[in-house]
Amino acid sequence: MYIGETFSCILSASNEQRGGRVSAARIRAQMQTPSQTVQLDDEDGADADADVLPGASLQRIVAYDLKEEGAHTLAVTVCYSDRSDPPRVRTFKKLYQFVAQQCIMVRTKATALPAATTAATAAAAVLEAQLENLSDCPVTLSCVSMKTAWTATSLNRGVPMLRSRDVVQVAFLLELAAAKRSESDDIGQLSIEWKTACGDRGFLRTGRLFLPPA
Repeated sequence: MYIGETFSCILSASNEQRGGRVSAARIRAQMQTPSQTVQLDDEDGADADADVLPGASLQRIVAYDLKEEGAHTLAVTVCYSDRSDPPRVRTFKKLYQFVAQQCIMVRTKATALPAATTAATAAAAVLEAQLENLSDCPVTLSCVSMKTAWTATSLNRGVPMLRSRDVVQVAFLLELAAAKRSESDDIGQLSIEWKTACGDRGFLRTGRLFLPPA
């Protein structure tokens, strides 16, 4: 799995007893990342206790947007009441581990252009960025854009497909209106969206970018 993509899966707990249904069955899931533990909600909202007939199963769909590099653990806990009298609550837990890696490496360089000659423009700059596909599979860049208070003009010719380890360079001309002169150091964020060969979508946005000191 890669940072910027959404981890999604179906969790299924089956009743393999022959003697009848189990009651008050519930599946809970947590994602343990290198920095935090997050409780995962059911995408369908079906998070209530349920009775499960013999041979049937209880299912949940969970998803999590991957934001950190490193080891992740999906911790799944199943609780249910058995058929004893009185019923006893049973619990078991399963752990599923995977590693999240960088898919797109971004290197940026911001350069201020000579002072604008018109009263309407306070400043101008060029943002250059190198995008490298670090994954083992080809990806298609579906959108590369700037999220900024500046007026951004793309200097790019379309969005290419990148094979593994391919690098593409993109650039944007940035112009700041005189009315926004106080924002002249902060040029915003670079936003990248991609699709893998299997159709999985990924999204990455850089931290805030600034012009270097004069």
